Amino acid sequence: MKNYLFHILLYLVLTGNNALAQDKTTTSSIETTMTTVREDLMYNIVTILDKKDNITRGFLLGLRSDSIIILKNKKTFGIAINDIIHISIDTDHSNWMSFTSGAFLGMYIGNLIFYQAEDQPTAYWSSDDEEGKLAASLFFAFIGGGIGYIVDLGLEKSEESFDLSGEGSQRMKEVERLKKFLLSDESTKQVHVTVQLAQVGTRFSEIEDLSNSSDYYSRRVTSFNLLRKLQVTYSLFYSLDVGGAISWFGEPQTIWFSNCFFCNQQSSYQGTQSYEGIGYYAVASYHPFKSVFSSSISWIIGAGIGLGSVNYDFINVVNSGVFPNASSDSTIVKINESMFSGLIFTEFDLYLFDEFSLGLAIDYVYLPEEMEAIPELGIDKRSLGNFSIGATIGLHF
Repeated sequence: MKNYLFHILLYLVLTGNNALAQDKTTTSSIETTMTTVREDLMYNIVTILDKKDNITRGFLLGLRSDSIIILKNKKTFGIAINDIIHISIDTDHSNWMSFTSGAFLGMYIGNLIFYQAEDQPTAYWSSDDEEGKLAASLFFAFIGGGIGYIVDLGLEKSEESFDLSGEGSQRMKEVERLKKFLLSDESTKQVHVTVQLAQVGTRFSEIEDLSNSSDYYSRRVTSFNLLRKLQVTYSLFYSLDVGGAISWFGEPQTIWFSNCFFCNQQSSYQGTQSYEGIGYYAVASYHPFKSVFSSSISWIIGAGIGLGSVNYDFINVVNSGVFPNASSDSTIVKINESMFSGLIFTEFDLYLFDEFSLGLAIDYVYLPEEMEAIPELGIDKRSLGNFSIGATIGLHF
């Protein structure tokens, strides 16, 4: 996928242009067996100068032991390497790469800046103005895409050139460099920056899903975190990446109470919970099917260990009896410390371009301490850690 559509469109333009130089180099029918070039170079424009000073332009397809395979005027040609004295290969990406990545990043950054819920842990999405958020997201996408497109237009064209005019060992070295460039997976990016936005399994969502007579106050927030995790990794080996990650695993503040807390009844309750948390992890991720999948697709599984900083406050008050014989029972828990934390995750990524990917992700943050139960709502204790499922945006260098 990646840049194929763009280059095929270029091909249609070039094949309709009679002003292109005609190929005077000796060509022959191409056998069914050839080695295709690496994926990011497929259908890139190639310009070849032969020993008779003829210039041939076409689309790069593959390589045989003695020839370069190109597509020109809807026909496939093999041009003998021995007849070539200079070859240049266009390595530009289409402007669609910058526009597409800019649009997604613009939409994401705009929401991150303007639609975080107030007075809540980092980056939980506000529940206000759903229609307004949609319109604003489209505006942010347009602005980001436009900026990306303009930046790309300002960049110089890039190409890789090979001078085969030398003699003897000098020419042999240049031919080997050409073959290595065409076939080796130099497109593999070494540094990966990924941001994850996700729906988190929170105490707030547990209370929100209850179908009893209790009430709660959510402070205009959702359980969708726009910045669940930020991760930077380096490709240490073919199928192994290592690096670091920051995870924001806190949860929205929640207030719950019985509908008749101030009524003259035998029992009533009210409570509140606030929870801020951030973890720092050393992570490793493994690509179990990298040799099987296309380079446009990536599935990784990973884990990390580190420290989690927790600031957790819980208060639940239960009142029994009626005035003047009423009694009150309070549960108050405070946890404010750093502790061991673990992280496991899996991602399925689709590379729209070599430098940009979108994906789906599932993760779980482990913490040894527990969150208090709320018996009045039928909610049990659980770990301070939580589970999330969401999407990723990746930049690759």
